[in-house]
Amino acid sequence: MKKVYLLIFTALITIATVQAQTGWVNYKFDNKLSVKLPVQPQKYGQNSQKASTKDSTVCIVSLVDLKATMQMDSAAVAALLPTADFAAGIKASMFGQMPGYVMGEVKVDKWNGNYSYTIEGGNASKKLKTYTFMVVIGTNLYALNCLVPEGNTTKDKDNFFTSLKLN
Repeated sequence: MKKVYLLIFTALITIATVQAQTGWVNYKFDNKLSVKLPVQPQKYGQNSQKASTKDSTVCIVSLVDLKATMQMDSAAVAALLPTADFAAGIKASMFGQMPGYVMGEVKVDKWNGNYSYTIEGGNASKKLKTYTFMVVIGTNLYALNCLVPEGNTTKDKDNFFTSLKLN
């Protein structure tokens, strides 16, 4: 009987996930990564694209060439990735681009064997929560940022982040 319930539960979760992303479009950063967005994205700044859901959740994708930005060779960039200084630099860079936001600590991990960084924060006056996931592959930093209005579920953010895949 437990197996039947587990099978039904799994089927329901699968159906809910598939329905949640119906109509979402595939966006390729480059030949390495792609992600699904709620609609066709629009250019947002120099290295970013953004797309909004019907309930005003904003999904932003960015690509930064660390080698060019940091003016370091790829070996020097690779040596910095696991350090607390690099994580602190990510947080400082976000503060500079998002005035009025409060950011939590940067969590360093691995995603498909590559260094990844997760940070959550928010802006009380704008009533927004922000969720960021970044992964470095080679010397490229790929960033997913999701701005969720207070009161909204994080369903679209979860769909956005879990759709990230290697090409």
